[in-house]
Amino acid sequence: MLYRLPAIPAWKDTTFYKKLLILYCLLVTLLVGCFYSASYFTSRETLDLKTKDYMNHIGDLISLKIWRSIDELDNTIQSALFDMYMNELLGTYNEGEDADRQTTLQYISGKVNQLISLNPYVEAVDFYFYNGDLWISPASKPIPDVFKSPYFYINNLNQKLDWVVFEKANNTINGSKIVMDSKRRAVALMVVKINRKFLTDVLNQDDLTASMDYVLTNQEGVILSSTDPGQLGEMWRPARSGSYIHTERTVTVLQWNLQLQAPKVTFSAYVLEYGKSQIVLTLVILILGFMTSLAMARSISKPINRLARQMRTVGATELNMPGAPVTTNEIAFLENSFEHMVRRIDELINKVYKETIFRRESELKALQAQINPHFLFNVLDLLNWKALMAKQEEISEVVQSLSRLLEANMRMDEKMVTVSQEAAYVRDYFKIMSKKFGGRIRLIEDLDSRSVELPIPKLLLQPLVENAIKHGFRYIDAGEIRIQSVVSADRLMIRVEDNGHGIPPDRLHDVLDAIRSHPSLSSWESELPAGGRERTGVGLVNIARRLQAIYGEDSHLQVKSIEGKGTVVALDLPIREREEA
Repeated sequence: MLYRLPAIPAWKDTTFYKKLLILYCLLVTLLVGCFYSASYFTSRETLDLKTKDYMNHIGDLISLKIWRSIDELDNTIQSALFDMYMNELLGTYNEGEDADRQTTLQYISGKVNQLISLNPYVEAVDFYFYNGDLWISPASKPIPDVFKSPYFYINNLNQKLDWVVFEKANNTINGSKIVMDSKRRAVALMVVKINRKFLTDVLNQDDLTASMDYVLTNQEGVILSSTDPGQLGEMWRPARSGSYIHTERTVTVLQWNLQLQAPKVTFSAYVLEYGKSQIVLTLVILILGFMTSLAMARSISKPINRLARQMRTVGATELNMPGAPVTTNEIAFLENSFEHMVRRIDELINKVYKETIFRRESELKALQAQINPHFLFNVLDLLNWKALMAKQEEISEVVQSLSRLLEANMRMDEKMVTVSQEAAYVRDYFKIMSKKFGGRIRLIEDLDSRSVELPIPKLLLQPLVENAIKHGFRYIDAGEIRIQSVVSADRLMIRVEDNGHGIPPDRLHDVLDAIRSHPSLSSWESELPAGGRERTGVGLVNIARRLQAIYGEDSHLQVKSIEGKGTVVALDLPIREREEA
């Protein structure tokens, strides 16, 4: 005889009370589960963020320690080698006799051997003299074509060792320096080789990296030190994983990169312990939720059951009940509303899609027109270096002024500067433009000492000087531009005056009218004739709009000009503290 399990009633045959009870239980369970999951993952995320901050702090400490250790080692090496006698020998090396040179090499030998014996990290110190002589440490080998290698192409302005090469075969980090005599003439190229264990010891000091992995690379991405010794000398390739927390720091001056990473599992252990207490809390909430669901289901189903009994009672009497309306009901209303909503969503999607395409095209155009500032500054630095090497100080000054002006323009977050900073920008611009006019124009500054630290909008005076040079001195052989500042009570007054050609009366009237009446610079520019008339005054209108946006009605701009005698632009600004600006 087969035993048959009792049949489970179909869902449609389940009473409304049971359905409501099951629904409430599921709802409470879902809410509790969501609360538990959200709390759990929020705790993990919070801990990961704190861990990230901790790693950033550790990375800053380690980066500073590396730089200080390298700098101290550099000072130790140079102070041990270059005493007064060594400097005297090197100063006469190029002009000395063979015997004198041999004495210098013997002295170098003694100094280097003493340094290597006292400092366990220094492996070798080699000297490559410009006249072809060389002195190589016993533990080292000559470097072929050293004057065509990275050892030679270094920044030698601060007379510090430039650490340029990691020699994987000998596990050494090599730096170089061009040795100068007292007359700043190059005598020799010094190459220092230190054991890579120096960096390992620095990184492992104070157990700062005990719970995380690290990789230290130079500017080219070559691994100088790592928790995995097998990676030394290889190019670093990021292999990040979602199960690790990663941070990156740059070592000051050396421009080395320090990569730190730690597994999330190690730092999230206490979250699991916190989760155990949440499980107990979840069970308590579920029990309370079940009891609450039971009471709620009973309170709702009881009147419905009572109504059902009444309907059955009415149905038993065979009364004719009117039918419900077919078209005017809540379902029809919901269907119409849903159809309207779908149409509206479709319209919004199409609108957003088109706007997104337009925005991306605009961003792409902006990116295509953007110049890489880092590349540009590197080029300017190269030009400056080349000019200095060629003893073209005038070109070097122009390049440095241009670099500072570009840097000021690219600092978009800096809205206000001091009067002294703005005056420096004006001097840099004037220094560049004066090369074009051959010194025929003079710049005179008469700044009130109380005004030099007061804040004003960045690049406020430079356009005024540019207008004076561009339009005022076009047909004049010589002249001067005077910048004057005066502090009176709570007002700062700045005056830019030139004795140039001046602005024609009709053009001056247009400029003043544009400053007073036009709502924007673009609307006034659109009214300028195409190609016929000069765009004199665009800079003045732009300055007026900037002052209006920053100070409102509390600022004033006055322009006075007499054709053939010059132009005066006066600014009257309220004095604000640096924090308020």
